[in-house]
Amino acid sequence: MGNEIDIKSILGLVRRQIWIIVSVVIGILALTVLATLSLTPSYTATAKVLVDPSYKDLLRPAADTQYSNTDNFKVDSEVALIATDNVMLQVIQDYGLVNDSEFGVSFKPASDLLTRLGLRRSTPMTGSRALALVLGNLNKSVDVARDGLTYLISVSVTSQDPAKAAKLTNALVDAYIQQQIQSKISQVVAGRRSLQTRADEANNALVASERQFDQFLTENLDRIEKETGSTDISRLRAELERIQKERNEQSGAIQLAELSMKSGDYSAIIGALQDEAFAQLESRRAKLSSQLALSAENSADALDLRAELQKVEKSLKNRAAAEVNSIKKEIATAEKNAGDVRQQLRTSILASNLPPEVLTNIYSMQQTSEIARTQYQNMLARIQELDAQATLQVPDSRVVSAALVPAIPSFPDKRIILIAAFVVALGLGFGFAILREHFIGGFVNDEQIESVLRVPLASVMPRQLAGEVTHSIADLTLTAPLSMFSEGVRRIRVKIEQMLFKRNGGKPLETRDGITILVSSTEPGEGKSTVSLALARTLSASGKKVVLIDCDLRKPTIHKLLGLEASTELVELLRGNEIPQLFTKITIKDPLSNLTAIVGGRVGDQATDELLMGDRISRLLAAAKKHFDYVVIDTPPVDPVVDSLYLARHADVIAFIVRWASTSQSLAKKSIAALVESAQPGTPVVAVLNQKEQAKIAGYYRYSGYYTK
Repeated sequence: MGNEIDIKSILGLVRRQIWIIVSVVIGILALTVLATLSLTPSYTATAKVLVDPSYKDLLRPAADTQYSNTDNFKVDSEVALIATDNVMLQVIQDYGLVNDSEFGVSFKPASDLLTRLGLRRSTPMTGSRALALVLGNLNKSVDVARDGLTYLISVSVTSQDPAKAAKLTNALVDAYIQQQIQSKISQVVAGRRSLQTRADEANNALVASERQFDQFLTENLDRIEKETGSTDISRLRAELERIQKERNEQSGAIQLAELSMKSGDYSAIIGALQDEAFAQLESRRAKLSSQLALSAENSADALDLRAELQKVEKSLKNRAAAEVNSIKKEIATAEKNAGDVRQQLRTSILASNLPPEVLTNIYSMQQTSEIARTQYQNMLARIQELDAQATLQVPDSRVVSAALVPAIPSFPDKRIILIAAFVVALGLGFGFAILREHFIGGFVNDEQIESVLRVPLASVMPRQLAGEVTHSIADLTLTAPLSMFSEGVRRIRVKIEQMLFKRNGGKPLETRDGITILVSSTEPGEGKSTVSLALARTLSASGKKVVLIDCDLRKPTIHKLLGLEASTELVELLRGNEIPQLFTKITIKDPLSNLTAIVGGRVGDQATDELLMGDRISRLLAAAKKHFDYVVIDTPPVDPVVDSLYLARHADVIAFIVRWASTSQSLAKKSIAALVESAQPGTPVVAVLNQKEQAKIAGYYRYSGYYTK
């Protein structure tokens, strides 16, 4: 049951405030559409990059490691590396984004205006600052994210130009992969450089040990030969000296030949190389040169001789280069032979009958030399391997899906924006509806009436559906006396009597002069006339003599509720006709009760307040109080016209009608203040909350259904 009441409450609120909700929704949607149409569309292109965290060595493929638990950190690190400044600066440089209309440095009139007004500090546009601005603009358009827990990375660039978005996305990925390869090469080169330094040190140590050993042999070889008497040592020594002499001669010939080749001195090359074939070519070259010098310039013979001379010179260079390479090979062979002879010499010396201290010294120098040679050779092998690795590096990432030119803009997403705007507008519409109904627009409970208006609440009148009455809702007091509506009217009567009883000091009310009850409201349409007729009929049903006067001369309603024709007698009376001694001349009887009524008619040619502010209305009301116990006055609403304020001075009690969830709280407060100020001091005012949903006032009349059965 509680849920049903809540649903009814919500539906009732929507029904009463539907125009506010609809207006807010339409307004916000219209503004959203206009704002969406004014936005510049942006396009997002996305590329997919796959990261392979395993170690890669093309020289030793079997050495590749398997995936490990640290791979997630590797992938996350690559996500951060793609968005680094180095990668983006490479893209900016390659595509000249400094001068780009979208990402580049542009003149902004708003910033210039703020600078001129002194509201913003002027900063000179330097090259570094311009580059920083472009970098910031590009960084805002780039989005790099890992796809879940996979090894895939999504790289996106947003631009106003779809082709530019795809181009920059692919450029960003390419720059990242190239820098990844370059980083790996740089690591290998740095390692090679460090290893080369160690290799040079090992080579120096090897040379030093060899020199030390050779120096020892040179200084002690004569003594060793004498002490050992070995002919092998003498023979190996002579062989080593011969090899070294030939090597030195060949090295000198190579140096002379290379210098002569650079200077074109072929005669010197013949002396250095001592080659017969080269000498014949040189003789042929000299002969051709002499013939060319004697030939006419640009003649046919000269052209033939020059072509032949070029062939001979080319043959000379090739022959010289071949001879130099051959001599270099011989030198390399000689060095190897020298090393072999030196090793045989050392072996022979170590195998000879020498003193222990000499053998120990020689053995120590030999071991030092061997260790230095082994280290140097290992380092040379590693350096060669690093040189190969530097040219065989592969990236850890590869593009599995290049960015394509997007066909649909990523921003603004009109469908999402409109849906979100509708949801927000609907929420704001309900918010404004609740705000208006509970705080600004209307009264929805007793506490609001008494706290805002500062007057006691007499009754809460239910809202009746059209099918529940035949002619007027006020007829329910006669046709359904036990209904919730009738009970509400009786509560008004009781509250009025209580207020008058208190005002009279707790003494019984005087019945010689009637009591004037003024019924008013803030705005039209709040049920004021209906409550006036129902209250008058209820008082009449209790045996009292009651007259109901329709003083709403601008829009008389009582005659319609009674089912009678309008009458101008009240208007004519207020304009100057003599007030009759017998009220039967201007009054009519209620067809359904003993109620007496003075109905009105519309005034079209005179201000109604002029008729209600004079002495004639005072005399009329005074006469009515002598003939009736109660005089009920139906007055116009307070906010649009001032008529009620002139009538308030004649009231003994004021019943102020407030329409549930509709009457403005601020206007109602101002209206009651105006009535109190216009009425006699101490005139009580009671409020009536009219047309409230029946389900919400069951607490007031919880037994009404019981008595109607």
